[in-house]
Amino acid sequence: MIFRIGKSDHVNSQPTQHCPLDFQDLPQTIGAMSKIFNDGYETPLHDHDRDQLLYAISGTMRLRSIKEAWVVPPDGAICIPAGTQHTVIMHGNVDMRTLYIDANTTHPYTKVL
Repeated sequence: MIFRIGKSDHVNSQPTQHCPLDFQDLPQTIGAMSKIFNDGYETPLHDHDRDQLLYAISGTMRLRSIKEAWVVPPDGAICIPAGTQHTVIMHGNVDMRTLYIDANTTHPYTKVL
């Protein structure tokens, strides 16, 4: 798997800080991103062109969409369909991993969020 780091492609096994926009126009089906957040950090309301699988290695994330809210505990994950506006609030220091998946390749049941 290729991990996108900034504007260059290379394999990277260390957690680093990335911009999610770097992962929306990848040539491959799946892009992986790692990111660490401090307690209390809140992402602005946003959406992605790709489906997103959001996974918490440590810490807890509270994800809010326009209609719903979910808690993602440590070692938990949630699938966010492409185009879903959402924000994420960090509770505790959060070590996050996410996959950005080409929305044209995912099963239609992932479109229910």
